[in-house]
Formats: sequence, C-alpha cells, structure tokens
Amino acid sequence: MYLLVMCELNSPAALAPVREAIEAQGPTCHFFESFFLVATDKSPRDLQRALHLRIDGQAAFHVSQLAHEHTSYLPQEALDWLATQRRENQDSHPGLGE
Repeated sequence: MYLLVMCELNSPAALAPVREAIEAQGPTCHFFESFFLVATDKSPRDLQRALHLRIDGQAAFHVSQLAHEHTSYLPQEALDWLATQRRENQDSHPGLGE
C-alpha cells in the first residue's frame, strides 16, 4: 500500500532526522518539504507508531493510506515514482499496490 505522510517540522534542522525516519520505513518519494509518499506493507497506525518513536518532538505528523482511487495534481517526479513503485511491486509484493 502507499501511505501519505504529512509533517509540520518544529524547525528546519528537524528535516534530516524526520526524513531519515520516514525513509527507513520503505521506498519513499519526497518532493515537498512536508509531504512524503511511502510504499510499505505497514498500516498507517504501524507507521505512525514507528515514526513517533523516532521523531517525537521534532515534528507533528499525519499518516493516511493513499486510496486506490485518487486524483492529484502532483509534480511529475511524484507521478513517476508512483508508477514505478506499482510496476515493481506487482510481482514482489502482492497487495502492496492496492
């Protein structure tokens, strides 16, 4: 599945550890300062718990599942990342692209 993580950093210096914590959860696309897409088999709750342990106090954040039916006007980088992840994960991780 694909999870959307939105963050509000407490300071610009918090970006590096927050980004590192999110990227440790799976393949990640980061194209806005406070917006990440993560390909993972973790639920939004599991990802929230993992991030809370690593970035507590450095940022407020929200995690939600990107529904199969969605629409967006995103940078081409993000659209390409989603398309690549879907292609790569269809065989190696059944259900991840759903």
